[in-house]
Amino acid sequence: MLVWSEILLRLAAGFIWLGLISNIFQIGNKSRQLRRMAVISSRGGWLMLSASLLTRSIALGHFTFTTLFDTMLFLSWVVLTIYIYFEWKQGWPALGVAVLAGLALFSVVILVLPRDVKPLLPILQSRILTLHIVLNFAAYGAFLLSFLLALMYLGQELQLKRKKMTFLYYMLPGLETLEDLTDLLVRIGFLLLTLGMALGSIYAKSAWDSFWSWNPKETWSLLTWFVYGFFIYLRHVRAWRGRRSVVLVLIGFLAVLINYFGVSLSLATEHSFLQ
Repeated sequence: MLVWSEILLRLAAGFIWLGLISNIFQIGNKSRQLRRMAVISSRGGWLMLSASLLTRSIALGHFTFTTLFDTMLFLSWVVLTIYIYFEWKQGWPALGVAVLAGLALFSVVILVLPRDVKPLLPILQSRILTLHIVLNFAAYGAFLLSFLLALMYLGQELQLKRKKMTFLYYMLPGLETLEDLTDLLVRIGFLLLTLGMALGSIYAKSAWDSFWSWNPKETWSLLTWFVYGFFIYLRHVRAWRGRRSVVLVLIGFLAVLINYFGVSLSLATEHSFLQ
């Protein structure tokens, strides 16, 4: 089964790269063939990635989350799933280039990461823990897409201020649409992160007899939660709009990156990736 998982993963990477190329050539070209190729490629990549995750989980006997390879694989699946929805509803080639370029880079890293199979420790064999991880990474996927839309918003705004519109300006929707979609993704991610953190606390209580221990991972998770919560408060209570609210989305995603890569890779805690 692990061999099949590896084969399917490479097929998924191939589809993602093909989707990236199709979206690049689709910018400035309203070819139906390129559009169809981009759609088929993204969905083909999603199917192969889903099958790779499933076969690896079956082979290991548990959901895959114990290594950096496992978490990046699942995060790629989450991001691609959300992107396909946007591709279906909006069909923006520029967004496809941004998302699939990131996933293509992810695929290169994933293929060279170690993925030694180790028995799952008894303390980690928990459905609550698994759901905690799934919800957290689903939140990360939503935050990543909100980050990309926020960057597009700032790019559109800069072009309007300078009154120098490039072809990319006409490939994206207006500022209001970008801002509203960014807000929607942040709210979805915030809800998922809240639920994930709550389940993590419940699991911690049963595993270590403490709901919260203030280790670096938990502290950064709480900081991330506060940043996005502050964004929601300012936008929906204080009626903040425009650049000043969008910048908070960028800060929030920086906290996500530090939490995911910095803390989990460099600090020895129970949240460290098992190598």
